[in-house]
Amino acid sequence: INKESSQNHAPKRASPKPEKKKKPLWSFTVDELKFNKAAVFHVVNEENEPLVFEVCYEGQLFTLSPTAGVIPPYGCSEICLRPLSLSRPYVSTLLVTAGGEERTLKVTYTPPSRPHIDPIASADARDSTKVVLKDDKTLSFSSIPLNTSTSNFFEFTNTHSVVVHWQLCSIASAYRKVESQDPLRVPYSAFCVSVMSGVTPAGAREKIPLTFYPKHVGHFTQLWEFSFYTETLKHFKHKRRIVLEGTATLSRISSSTAQALTNSEVSSTSSRPKDRVFLKTESLGFACLFTNKQSLSFKLGNPLKSASNVKLSAVAAPFYLKYKEVLVEAGHSARIPIKFVPTTPGVFRDTLLLDTEQGMLQLQLTGEAFAS
Repeated sequence: INKESSQNHAPKRASPKPEKKKKPLWSFTVDELKFNKAAVFHVVNEENEPLVFEVCYEGQLFTLSPTAGVIPPYGCSEICLRPLSLSRPYVSTLLVTAGGEERTLKVTYTPPSRPHIDPIASADARDSTKVVLKDDKTLSFSSIPLNTSTSNFFEFTNTHSVVVHWQLCSIASAYRKVESQDPLRVPYSAFCVSVMSGVTPAGAREKIPLTFYPKHVGHFTQLWEFSFYTETLKHFKHKRRIVLEGTATLSRISSSTAQALTNSEVSSTSSRPKDRVFLKTESLGFACLFTNKQSLSFKLGNPLKSASNVKLSAVAAPFYLKYKEVLVEAGHSARIPIKFVPTTPGVFRDTLLLDTEQGMLQLQLTGEAFAS
């Protein structure tokens, strides 16, 4: 009886209550997003289970990428914002939903400040008359026999208060006219420039050497373009066009002209440097059909009392150089050949650098390959 009564009065055990599901832990890497071009923030999953998220935004002020995804355990997802309007500031809110929980993130956009441009400096940079050309329309070369060369200088002065970047190049083929005949297109570079671009300081004067090397008789003309811009307004480029002209005659010339040419050659020889290795020409011009090849050479002079070693840089196809290094004996000159082997029609340019013991020299290479 006692056992039965004790069993009847035993306390009843309470049934276990269902456990509440724990909300997943996740967070932002920023409390507020401020940007002026593009912005990035991260959604971080702090649980050991994958987290599904979604980013919502009502509006058309910026783009979101991505707008939804799955974040691996203890991983993060990068959200990128890019503004669509760069003209006005705005404030908005992003709604991020992850693991059944919603959170908001404040977004503040400020347009990037525009650089201040001094109106006086801007007007000065736009004034093309600040670069004064010595020969505004035509640059003439003296008459010479064919297969010889003569030089002249394209000169200008930078009267700007800022640095000027310039470029000088031909924009059309040269043409040759003989007496009453129609002008003929010249299949080679009759006019060559040794330095095609450069930088001239404020208030400085620039002299750019050009060479006239005719291979036919006649009056040669070619249209060139001189363009420049200032350091303050790089997008505002000025352009000037100039005509180069020169005349080539037969080898038989008058005695007075021959004497003038002889004096010119003596003057040129006397002006050559005597304390370093020098180039006897500043440029080489090739011209042939693209199915053919042509070989020219240039000379290195050594006026020193000892031999000098000269290293030659590599050149790009279709120019080919046989030697990488030459030794120029004291008081002598060395002739170095270069081949032009084009495979397609077109105009090709390159610069050969010559490293001497006294400094660096450069030779401008120009080749024109014709289809027919």
